[in-house]
Order: sequence, then C-alpha cells, then structure tokens
Amino acid sequence: LLVACAAALLLVALGAPAARAQNVWQRPQQRSVSELNALAEAATDRDAAVEYTQALRDAQLWRQLLDAAFDWMTWDGRNTLAYEQAAYAALRLGDTDTATRAMTSIGELAPTSALQLSRAGFIAASMGSYFWAVRFFTDALVQRDDNPNIYRGLAQAQWQLGGYADALATYNRALAFDFNGRYGDVRRVFNEEMAYVMRDWRAMDPAGAAEHVGAQPDARAVRAIEDDVLRVTISWETDANDVDLHVRTAAGDEVYYSRPRDGTGRVHLYSDQTQGLGPECTVATRGAPTGTYRLGVKYFNAGPFGVSRGVLTILRPGPMRVIPFTLAPESNDVVELATVAVAD
Repeated sequence: LLVACAAALLLVALGAPAARAQNVWQRPQQRSVSELNALAEAATDRDAAVEYTQALRDAQLWRQLLDAAFDWMTWDGRNTLAYEQAAYAALRLGDTDTATRAMTSIGELAPTSALQLSRAGFIAASMGSYFWAVRFFTDALVQRDDNPNIYRGLAQAQWQLGGYADALATYNRALAFDFNGRYGDVRRVFNEEMAYVMRDWRAMDPAGAAEHVGAQPDARAVRAIEDDVLRVTISWETDANDVDLHVRTAAGDEVYYSRPRDGTGRVHLYSDQTQGLGPECTVATRGAPTGTYRLGVKYFNAGPFGVSRGVLTILRPGPMRVIPFTLAPESNDVVELATVAVAD
C-alpha cells in the first residue's frame, strides 16, 4: 500500500494527468401523479409554489401549470415567476393572447428593474415576440448600461426583426462601453455576433448591406465564424454566482471549464466566466464530430443569492433559439436544456 501511495504521489509530482470526475447529466425530473398531488397541496408559500409549478412544467402538463400559475398570482401577485410560468403554459396551449399578457405583466410589475425587464426580454425572445423583447431590453438599458447581456439581448431581438443596422449599432454601442474586466472576452463575443448579423443581412438583402456605412464587425470576427457549425452561449442574472456551460459532443466528449476542448480540437469553450453575468461561449467548427450534441448548464457556485436564472442562446445551427432557465442552489448536476443536430 505504501509503495502504491508513493507511486501515485510521484505521478502527480511528474504532472501525470489526474482522472476526471464524470459529470452527471439530468433531464427535467418527471414526478408521479401522487407526488404532483402532494406538491399541489403544499403549494401555499412561495418556495412550494416554485417547486410545484416547475414540476408541472417539467411534466409538460400545460393546463395544470396555467391554472397553478393563476392561483399563485392570487396570493403572491407581484412575483414575476408566476407570470413567467403562465406565459409558457399559455404559449404551449396555443393561447398567444394570454401568453403575451402574462409576459408583458413581468415588465409592468417592475418597470425600473433592469433585472426583471431583461428577464422579460429573454422570455419574449424565447416566445418569438421580438417586438416586445426590443421594448423590454431598451427599457432595461436605461436602468443599467453596464450589463453586456442586455446589449446582446437587444441586438439579437433587433436582428430577428430584420433591423440589421439597429442590431449592429447596438453591438457597436456595447463595444464603446468600458465593461468591468470580469466580463473577460465579451468584446470578442460582441464582434462575432455582429459578424453573424452582417452575414445574414448580406444573404437577405445584399443591396441594403452593401450600402451600409455604419458599425461593422472586425475582420477577425468575420473570419472566425466562417467555419462555425455550432455556437451556443449562456448568461445569467445574479452577480457572485458561477454558472457553467457544458456541451457533450456527438462523440461523447464533454467540453466545459476544466476541459475547454474536445479530443478533435474542433469544439472549444472560450470566455469562461467565474464571476459577473457571463457570457460563456462554446463553438464547434467544421471537422467537429457530427450528430447530436447535448447542451446543459451547471450551478457551480451558488454564492449568497440562492436561485440563479439565466438564458442559453443557440445561434447555430439556426434559426436562433433562446432558452431561459432557472437553477436551484442545491443542484449539483448538469441540467440538460437542449439537444441540437450538428452537421459538417
């Protein structure tokens, strides 16, 4: 035993690679009928209501979720999460009017909160309501202009509405801001997303793009996105939390903060943020393994603020998808948010 221990210590001293702990991935938990009934009976305070409505959402029980969200509003009417759950349920039920009213109520409840306004913007974007997303992000920037993800949300919504020049101008405004150093490679993220906007504009309206004399992505960014087959980012809403982006490739490699590249070198994470609000970004380029990729997030460090809310954005393969998420501090697993098919 002593010889084995000495050998292990020698390997560490010589820099031999340590075995990696395998991350556990989880899909949304499916509760039984009896468990859901028990949660329903207990849903008389905020924490219980959060758990119950999330369980209904994970089970895709949209009618029950809508009813539960409306009931929640009767005794906790200023809690924006109740309206968020109602918006998702109504949208899945095909009731776009109710979904829109619930989503816009989030902004109305907190008209001076950049946090709530930007959350409403991301929810609107996830529903395809980019007009409302632009309004919410614009108002959020008035309240807080030092959060790079509000600029990104606004620019992405403008882009999806066909406002290419507006989107480029928003990114350019962000590039002119002196962000705190904790945001790391955010300028690279801005420029490469600008390159996506410009490429789309040239494809959709070559004449209009050619006449544009305003903000432009830098040449490096234009080259950087040429070979993209996957681009996914996360950001989150609470300072002092650390949320990590995890991507499991079709070959089974997991790319995240402690393994920023896969075995081929074609899938890589950059802009890993351990403080602040993200963004983190993972990109796969041509030559990466083809097939199904799993996209997930892990609550690495809860900090003092408990539950963390954020958003995962898939820029490629298109069309753009926006997926808001909520993570509980007791979660130690990677929570799967989406799968995508990657082709070379």
